[in-house]
Amino acid sequence: MAASSTLVRAARRSRHLTQARLAELTGIDQASVSHHERGRDAAYSTVDRLLAGAGHRLYAAPTRRDDAASAAEAIREYLRVKDTDRALRALLRLNDNLTAEHGLVRGILGLTEPEPTGNRCGMLQSRRSWRGGSIRRTSRSQNG
Repeated sequence: MAASSTLVRAARRSRHLTQARLAELTGIDQASVSHHERGRDAAYSTVDRLLAGAGHRLYAAPTRRDDAASAAEAIREYLRVKDTDRALRALLRLNDNLTAEHGLVRGILGLTEPEPTGNRCGMLQSRRSWRGGSIRRTSRSQNG
């Protein structure tokens, strides 16, 4: 499950709100919004207010699988350090998580709009090298 800080940041950005504007909409000071987005713990009621201020609701589902926002956060970090293989694995793991769940839980895992990773080419390069490696391994095993 995504940390509440990830959910709040993704909700705010999906509505193109600044921290100051979200603070104004919720009656929570901007410094508190900033602290919460950086990972400071907050009460459920505070998280609920911040999400509501951005036009979102908090849902919970019984699962141990990561949601789309958590996967995007991991992928963004892997791409930042140029680890495209791990970024691709995180994307494939999200796909597996979504495929393994059913009904409402599947919907909730994909419900939170993830933030952009900031690197469109990194995932494509990783996919090409991964597929290229798979094709080479298959060709060798068929020929040899």
